[in-house]
Amino acid sequence: HREQRSAYMTNVGARRIRDDPAAVLDDLADAVARPVRWFDIMRLLPELGVIATVQMPPGEVLSRLVTATTPAVRVFSVDRDGLAPISARLPSLLVDAVPKLDHRAQDLLGPT
Repeated sequence: HREQRSAYMTNVGARRIRDDPAAVLDDLADAVARPVRWFDIMRLLPELGVIATVQMPPGEVLSRLVTATTPAVRVFSVDRDGLAPISARLPSLLVDAVPKLDHRAQDLLGPT
């Protein structure tokens, strides 16, 4: 097994797997024989802090599903938007997603 470098959303269980490549392979094998829980997966995305998705070719079925179920998540499609424009836009989305703290040093330190 290779090292898992990013989180994986399971097709069958509609959950996230991190640091367990064997579980990813098991889920991929199960997905061949069992229904995929796309709707449940899409609804889980905001809970996990997902702010954007990128649909790889071909098609846009999953992009439409994300748009219909989780309107707060930004949707990109390589077929529709192109890879270069998506790659250019994603870094600013990530910066915009980081909460801006409105604390001054004295707020963190308490009364002095």
